[in-house]
Amino acid sequence: MRIKLSKKLNADKYEHLVVSDPKQSNKQRTLNIHEMRPDEIKEKARIHALTWQETYHDLLPASSNSRVTPEFAEEVTRTINLDQLVAYVDDKMVGYASTSFSCRPAFKRDCAEIGHLYVLKEYQGLGIGTYLIEAIKDLYPGRDLALGCLVTNYSAQAFYQKMGFINTGNIFIGDSQDPNDREVEFFLKVRKD
Repeated sequence: MRIKLSKKLNADKYEHLVVSDPKQSNKQRTLNIHEMRPDEIKEKARIHALTWQETYHDLLPASSNSRVTPEFAEEVTRTINLDQLVAYVDDKMVGYASTSFSCRPAFKRDCAEIGHLYVLKEYQGLGIGTYLIEAIKDLYPGRDLALGCLVTNYSAQAFYQKMGFINTGNIFIGDSQDPNDREVEFFLKVRKD
């Protein structure tokens, strides 16, 4: 097992955050974000597969989506050396982010990469994605961030632009090497040069 447990995140900063749920008359919910522990791998893998299907069922062919199962996601989590953050609302895991100190070659930059950032659909709109981005910035203080976003995933692109990321126009084929998996690079300048 090659899980990266860096313990770089100040967990106290992301515990017991209060978010309002507009879908439930602004009911107050408790959000916690921390670095994934080994005992959370299976649940993170389940969330990975579920959020993938929710996000891409209309954006990618079924043949591409069918390979992202909880078992596949667990294998990816166990073998690829990434920092993993998990987000809980009221003690239920609802999202995660997988990040790396350095980028894939397609980015042609020296910066940290957000490989995955997903929140279950029913929990979107609570600010969880925003808090995950802030936690990622804390993992890599002063380090610029980049990510690849499916060219047809307009809602994710809008979210990243709202967070200050810039669409660079750099388009590349994602890791799957599936020609349908065309990603566009987004970049966030964090470093103070």
